Amino acid sequence: MEPAIKHWSHSSIQQFLRCPRQFFFERILGMPVRTTTVGQALGSAMHAALAVYHRHLRDEPPTRCREKIREVFLDAWKNRVEAQSLIDAGQHSPVDALDQGLALLDLYLESPSPAGISSVESLFVAPIHTSAGEYLSWPLFAVLDLVIRADERVVVQEFKTLSRTMSQSEADASLQATCYTHALRELFGWEATVEYVCLLKTKEPKMKRLTTQRSPDDGGRIGDLVQAIERAIAADAFVPIESPMNCSTCPYRSPCRDWSIVSPSEMSLVPLTTECLSC
Repeated sequence: MEPAIKHWSHSSIQQFLRCPRQFFFERILGMPVRTTTVGQALGSAMHAALAVYHRHLRDEPPTRCREKIREVFLDAWKNRVEAQSLIDAGQHSPVDALDQGLALLDLYLESPSPAGISSVESLFVAPIHTSAGEYLSWPLFAVLDLVIRADERVVVQEFKTLSRTMSQSEADASLQATCYTHALRELFGWEATVEYVCLLKTKEPKMKRLTTQRSPDDGGRIGDLVQAIERAIAADAFVPIESPMNCSTCPYRSPCRDWSIVSPSEMSLVPLTTECLSC
């Protein structure tokens, strides 16, 4: 069976690795996601607000327009929560999370602003090749939060709203950083550094920055990984990976428990939607 998707992204690759069955429901069948967690809603609102802030810095550096940015944050939060049912993941109440989000937003706005902004929330489409140099059929889609070019350096800044800080080993192993550096290397020949800006939802809002780099060999590893996933898709290997972390907030818990809802071999009989190809 041929892969039904037409491109890859770090999130789609990670989703297959985390749970092939969830990948099947969302990205092959295109079943809508009707739920979200407090953390997901907060992260979505933070990204929307920071994108407006960074575009404003790029186009009109002297002014920050903090109130406008806070309004963007609140509107994005409201839209996400109204569009999808909120799941209680046992962390923070929506009210507490909203207060934390605003406090973290203020913390970031008060920090030194980035200079040399090249692009904000931009889509880059790059070819994928294996370690043997074989180029695959479908490209890599990468949406980068912030690309900074200054002093002959290229830095990709990615923003994470987290309950605990990311460790250096997690940053160094991040598939997201590998995909992003690969895309910029393939398209422009840039050797970029990825900087994770971790906005920590602790009692006192905190911010931590971690940097990580990748070699050209790491780009080939993406291709090897994607090639293996495509073979698994062709073999209908959509096995559920059941764990508290995967299943507690999964929007497909009910259909996952009912294997008769659709057989992977019947995928070609189910019309795809644009949603399953968009991430």
